[in-house]
Parts: sequence; structure tokens; C-alpha cells
Amino acid sequence: MPESLRLHRWGAAGGIAFALLVVVWFFLTHVPAAADAPNHVLDVYDEPGVRAQAFAGTLVLAVAALCFIGFLGDLVTVLRKADGSDGPLPTVALSSGICFLVLTLAAGAMFVVLPNLIAFDEVSTQVDPDIASVTVQLGYLLLFVYATVSASGLVIATSVIGMRARLVPRWLGYAGYLLSGLVFVGASGPPLFLLMLWIAGISIALRPRT
Repeated sequence: MPESLRLHRWGAAGGIAFALLVVVWFFLTHVPAAADAPNHVLDVYDEPGVRAQAFAGTLVLAVAALCFIGFLGDLVTVLRKADGSDGPLPTVALSSGICFLVLTLAAGAMFVVLPNLIAFDEVSTQVDPDIASVTVQLGYLLLFVYATVSASGLVIATSVIGMRARLVPRWLGYAGYLLSGLVFVGASGPPLFLLMLWIAGISIALRPRT
């Protein structure tokens, strides 16, 4: 494979770092389960330690976003070189990646807004439990449905070009095809975490030669 059809070191590192940081962010934020009773959501956020973790998670997600921007820009450059300047698929990958990142950040904001407001005494834990529950469920909807589905364009475009130009192993290309379908049928955690594995896998497959 020509060296020009590989990610830069910082692009490959950004993809791997993003995948790891998103997993760290999700578990660090300690988001109540969407199925929990409304009162339980406020009980969780009433714990100072949980609020501190939520704030730390905000910083982790911000760093992850910067890593993803570097990875996405580098990946799209590689895809354009492989597919030609007139091909539509690199633009699909770029648009899809941007939508995915924006929706992921929006979900992060929904998860952290209440614990941050409580921590800074902007609201009390006597806020309407139903509002607290809706906020959390909206965050889950943005992250596990809309953000993950939005990423399917990035996955499928990269898989098509990657297999056509022999940028990635065939098994990784077929895994991308399968993943792009799974995100439409799985409205829960597994597709998102499989997406993180795929991003890390693409970063490793396209890393520069040492």
C-alpha cells in the first residue's frame, strides 16, 4: 500500500485515543439507567462523588472530540486519495463523522447538565424528577440511536473504499458492512461499543509503517 494511503501517526493515534476515551467517559460519567424511576435519577446525582465524576467525564469527552476531529480529517484525506477527487463516498464519510460527533457531544451535555447545575447550586435536587428522567433518556436516545446511526455513513464509506483500494483487511471491511447494519437494529450499548472497536481497528489497519 502506498504510504500516501495511510493515516499519519497523529491520525491513527487520534482514532485509538478517541475509542478508548469514549468508553472511559461513558463509565466515568455514571449515567443512571434510562429505565430507572425518576426519583432514582436525582438520588444518583445527589452524591457529590457522582457529580465530580460527571464533571471529569465532560473534560474526557472534550479531549476525545479533539482526537476524533484529527482522526476524521486524516481518514477523509486518505479516502479522497484512494477514491479520487470526484468520488462522493469521502464526502459521505466526512458528513457522517461530523453528525456523529455533534450528536455524541449533545448526548454528553444531556448527561452532565443536571449534575453540574446541582454542583454549582443553580438548581437543587428538588427539581422535578420527571424532568431529570427525561433529560437522561434524551441523552441515551441521542447517543445510542441518532449518533450511532449517523456513524453508519462513515463506516460504510470507509469499508467500500477500503476494500476497493485494498486499504484494510477483507475481514475488517466485511465487519464494517455488518456494523453499519447493526446500528439500525440495536438501540442500546453494544453497537456503540462495537463502533469504538471499529474505529480503533481502522486506525491500526491504516497506521503508518514503522
